[in-house]
Amino acid sequence: MIRARITTAGDVNRLSLTAVRIPFSRLQLPHIAPRLPVRSDADASENHMPPAEAAGRGSDQHEVAQQPSTPSRLESRNLGHNSYDRIPAFQSKHLALGPSRSEPVLRCQPAIDTEAFHPSVAARDSPYCTPNMDRTARSQRIQELDAERALLERRFDEVSRELEDLRGALRENDIKKAACAPVHMLPDDVLKLVLEEACDHSRREDCYRSDAHTALDVLDVSQVSRRWRDVVLSLPRLWRCIHVIAQSSDLLALFVERARSAPVSIVCNTPDMYMQHGHGWWVEPYLKNMLFVWQYAHLFDSLTVRSEDSSFFETLLPTMEALSLPLLRSLRLWWYDDDDEEPWFPNTIPFRPDCPKLEYFRATWIPVPSSTPSFERLTTFNISGIYDARMEDLVALANTAPQLKHIVLDCNVAIEEIIGDLRPARFPFVQSLSIIECDDVFQLLDCLDLPTLQILVIGRSCTTLYDVRHPPPPPRPYSTVHTLYIEHQVWTIPEEQSYLFQYVPEITTLEFHGWRGDSTIFSTNLALQVCTQEASLPRLRTLVLTGAYTLPNNLRMIIERRAQQSCPLTELQVGSPTWEDTSSEERELLQRCINVKIIPDAPCIEIYHIVHKY
Repeated sequence: MIRARITTAGDVNRLSLTAVRIPFSRLQLPHIAPRLPVRSDADASENHMPPAEAAGRGSDQHEVAQQPSTPSRLESRNLGHNSYDRIPAFQSKHLALGPSRSEPVLRCQPAIDTEAFHPSVAARDSPYCTPNMDRTARSQRIQELDAERALLERRFDEVSRELEDLRGALRENDIKKAACAPVHMLPDDVLKLVLEEACDHSRREDCYRSDAHTALDVLDVSQVSRRWRDVVLSLPRLWRCIHVIAQSSDLLALFVERARSAPVSIVCNTPDMYMQHGHGWWVEPYLKNMLFVWQYAHLFDSLTVRSEDSSFFETLLPTMEALSLPLLRSLRLWWYDDDDEEPWFPNTIPFRPDCPKLEYFRATWIPVPSSTPSFERLTTFNISGIYDARMEDLVALANTAPQLKHIVLDCNVAIEEIIGDLRPARFPFVQSLSIIECDDVFQLLDCLDLPTLQILVIGRSCTTLYDVRHPPPPPRPYSTVHTLYIEHQVWTIPEEQSYLFQYVPEITTLEFHGWRGDSTIFSTNLALQVCTQEASLPRLRTLVLTGAYTLPNNLRMIIERRAQQSCPLTELQVGSPTWEDTSSEERELLQRCINVKIIPDAPCIEIYHIVHKY
């Protein structure tokens, strides 16, 4: 009998040949019974023999006759379905094959290599084996990586907690250390004074002030420490300077809220863009936020608007006419153009702001409001960039601004056609007058009545005498003027300076300021020649010279001549660059003749400093 290990899935008609050891070339197996009993390992153990050994011994004890016949139905079925592919799933069951007469004989052909049916060989060559092996290996690798990741995450959490603890300890250390600093020992009242000075809003209101950038931002100060934040929040005055920006208007509302109904200062300075007029899309966010802050107009103490887009003002100015500005004291409107073109604003733009407490008004390229009762407290009036400003506006201004003290006319005033029919505009309290870029200074001075004028500034204006052979009659002098300030003024003949000095015969200080290397140095020489005359400027005591490469050649001679007169010069103020370029020998001679004072050079004098200097 031949014993073979055959596995089944419960159906004896579907058998799998597990192991066949045939020592001879041709072998005819006996018939397989329809219902074969399943012999397990336990059955083999009862006979004291392993199943494999019993199968081998049975094959040795029986002779199998070689009968040529066709394959049986079971043989064809088993060989056709590659039953050995399913061998690993049924290795635990064994069948004992015995002779049967009811079934055909299962034959093994000599061409079949029985070694190919070995389990190890069949599993190795199976097309389903390689994917299964790859899946198992990858699953194991995934498990390993998941374990490593979990370990790293636990380590990361531990390191993060330790790092946060160390940072917290350092913060506590810094807080304790900072508490010992001298600034923290200051009382709150003293700290409030320090912060108010550091966050001075007045320096941030004027866009042209040289010290505007030195003012600290209140938001930065409030983030220094908790104590500083509490102190800053307790000072509504620090929140009163509001800069209109292009971002959201929430920050503007926050400043107004923290100002606690205190008067606020609004500053809107649009960025410089080289754009053509009418294409100011980049100022639309600023305009939108400006219209937003109009709801707080009753709290405005100062309003400063600076832009290079004319459409910005064309939209903004009409809306200001409908506003009530009961607390407004300072109004600055700047429209500037780098191309030096004529202004785009017609005089028909409605601009009559209701400002009963307005004290300072400055407009650049903006139409001047001429008839309004809101200028009763106005003390400073500054207009610039307006071509052919009307003299009627100055007359109306004199009638509506009786408290005016400082006037700056950085523009030409059209007075030729009405000079004969117009009475002089009287400003009883004006102390300083600046005339810049005027076509005829002498005619303008004749049209003004300034009984208390003390400072006269003339710069880049025309002082031409059209008929030198027949000079005009002596002008009406301003005997109260004590300082004549000449900035970048060019003269060609001495008669022009002589006629100008007749307007201010009682001055004690004469200042010449010009650019280094321009033609004003020649004009200074001419003016100094006039000063040497006995009847010219008898009360002159101080001479100021800045902006020149070198001092005038005749300066020492002029000083010596003035020393021989009844009213000699007592002080000479020279710009530091000019004094450094002067030879050491000339310095010694000048210092022997007069008291020399070195001052910072002033290549471009600001009207702001002129007004507040004296």
